[in-house]
Amino acid sequence: MLSFFTTRVFVWRPVGVMKAKVVCPNANCPAPPNSFLIKQGFGSCARQVCGLQNYYTVLTERLKCCHCKGIRDATVEPDSSDSEDEDEDHDKQSNKQQYIWHAYSPKILMNLAPAIRAMFPAILCGKRAIDKNVVTLLHDRLNAVSMAKVQRLVKQGHDEWYAERRALYQTLLYQAHTASSTHSVAQQGILSLIKTSGNYTPPLPPTPLPSARVIRRAHLIMEMEKMPIYRASILSVTGEILCIDGTRQVC
Repeated sequence: MLSFFTTRVFVWRPVGVMKAKVVCPNANCPAPPNSFLIKQGFGSCARQVCGLQNYYTVLTERLKCCHCKGIRDATVEPDSSDSEDEDEDHDKQSNKQQYIWHAYSPKILMNLAPAIRAMFPAILCGKRAIDKNVVTLLHDRLNAVSMAKVQRLVKQGHDEWYAERRALYQTLLYQAHTASSTHSVAQQGILSLIKTSGNYTPPLPPTPLPSARVIRRAHLIMEMEKMPIYRASILSVTGEILCIDGTRQVC
């Protein structure tokens, strides 16, 4: 039954597949200029991304900075004779030094080249993720496309996909049991995937959609990521930088 409601899986591996060179995002990293993050296995959790018609899964790899790990391991615990204030300061300092990131982390994505970063199909909003095709629907402000309208469009697409998959599951289930009772071999091939007659398994319930505020938040995050592009387009005319001394002349 689960095979009727499966969706696609997107594996994000900018270092393992695309051989991207990512520098450590920590400001206090002691790595030399030519040192980059290395692969450290895969993430243990799968992110569900809300698309236009259904949810899909995003898997990713983990990246590690060996130099930041050395700093984390070299941290010596304070003696028991130290005060409680020194213990709290030590805990805060050790927690700030991160040395492993997921490849879809915002800190990692911002260090990638724009062409590679554009290949990632989703916008992460805390524990939720929205597909970029859904977020771009909010760009059409001239036609008064609101958050609620985008959510209705997404809900319509999800309902149509779910109704189609549910109808296919119930139709093939009925035809398979009918073929078994009439000794027909037309639908005998899928009988191994279902239970015997009389043991009906209901289809999976539809997955709830994110709220309109989550979609709006994803749109704001997407616009914030484009701030360097907007700044460059405002301060340049056909590639030439404008003079910002008040003369309004092109340098």
